[in-house]
Amino acid sequence: MKTFKPSLLVLIFLIFLSFKTKAQDDLSGVYIDNVKVTELSCFSFGTMTFVFPYLDVVNSYERYVLQVYVPKANAKLTSGSSYFITKPKLMSSVKGKFIVIEFFQPKSQEPALPDYNGKSGGGYNSTYANDDLGYVGYDFSRGVLAYGKGKDLPDMPLLINLYGENIGGYEEKYDQGCQCIKKTPNYASVLIGEIQITLKGREINKKMLSTEPFYREVDFSQPCNVPGTKVDFNNLGKSGGSSTSNSNSNSTSTNNTPVKTETPVKTSGTIGKTIITTVAPTSATAVKPLDKTKPGYFEEKSDDKKFMYRNGYQTSPGTYHGEVREYDNNTLEKIITYSNGVEDGLYVIFSDGKVEWAGTYKNGKKDGAWKHYKSGTLEETEKYINGEKQD
Repeated sequence: MKTFKPSLLVLIFLIFLSFKTKAQDDLSGVYIDNVKVTELSCFSFGTMTFVFPYLDVVNSYERYVLQVYVPKANAKLTSGSSYFITKPKLMSSVKGKFIVIEFFQPKSQEPALPDYNGKSGGGYNSTYANDDLGYVGYDFSRGVLAYGKGKDLPDMPLLINLYGENIGGYEEKYDQGCQCIKKTPNYASVLIGEIQITLKGREINKKMLSTEPFYREVDFSQPCNVPGTKVDFNNLGKSGGSSTSNSNSNSTSTNNTPVKTETPVKTSGTIGKTIITTVAPTSATAVKPLDKTKPGYFEEKSDDKKFMYRNGYQTSPGTYHGEVREYDNNTLEKIITYSNGVEDGLYVIFSDGKVEWAGTYKNGKKDGAWKHYKSGTLEETEKYINGEKQD
């Protein structure tokens, strides 16, 4: 009886591993109704989802910008929008080794992602130095995908870029309204992910009250038929791989135990990972000063040292670990607890010196009871499990 030599077994294993890794890498891209596509010619689909690889460097940024646009014929003008994404929001979108962002929800004419003003849909004007990015200033909608004008037809790329941003400095200006100096952070952007598909079969924009295509709504009466295998994004990264099925799965994990705000969070069982937190204070005046002698203490102040922007603890510049406080005009606005750069523990938001919101994060996601106060009186309590609000 013949037997395989150990070297042959190792070779077979490496070949299997390479195929498996390649299959995982191939998950990056654009998905229509959970099916990966390279082109799009039907626009009455249910969901549009963007999937980017998750790399360790992603966690080193303070916030993120998702830029979605269709370049026009002259290459410098685009139809599209840019959307700011907070770190907790992005981390809640991480599934295994991928970032999964649902852009269009079923029958929604506008993106599900909040824009700069925190509203659903829309965008903001922003001029970038990189000519390839062009000018992004239009509200994005399904109409941008389905309709164009003249030279923009018939086939156009849909470009999706994900940027990580950190504060590179502050601009200080005197505000007549509050008669105070207000600070505006200047962010430095780094491209951390890019994907694209081809838009085909776009219609010419005719007989419309407005000349811009994004005002045109898409007719959902004839739904798209997207062939292919559907990906269950909820199972990405489980058992070391991804899971596919012929039906969309809406299952969510409910194994997390909610952490009550009133109870101090225990030290994590992970070696070297200590979650530092306390019971939520009743007001900003009840907050004790931080210990400046403690290892990792830092301060971010204005150039004249008169205004405190942020202070707390970090393991390295920008990697917060422990309690971090944020201020506006020297007034305490937030207390955030981090573990190695990720929100993990107590999170408190103040308004006029009183607690407005108090809750906890767990691994970058809201978890447990979040309490909303108005003038010191409890108004409502929201419950979260693994970043998802519970009914």
